[in-house]
Amino acid sequence: METAAIYIFPVRKKECEWEVIRLKARGEHLCTITAVDETAALKQAVKLFALDAGEAKRLLVRKA
Repeated sequence: METAAIYIFPVRKKECEWEVIRLKARGEHLCTITAVDETAALKQAVKLFALDAGEAKRLLVRKA
């Protein structure tokens, strides 16, 4: 009996656009970021705007 080799390559996630909104009385649109998922977009926004942990909790990230 012969065996066949099967190669499985990891599937790369596609990047999509995420809107980053600062929650206040009215939502303030900060930027649109291209990232793989919501957490990556949030990390990029925190780094981009040099936000601290308290300000990062008041951000909303959603698909654009």
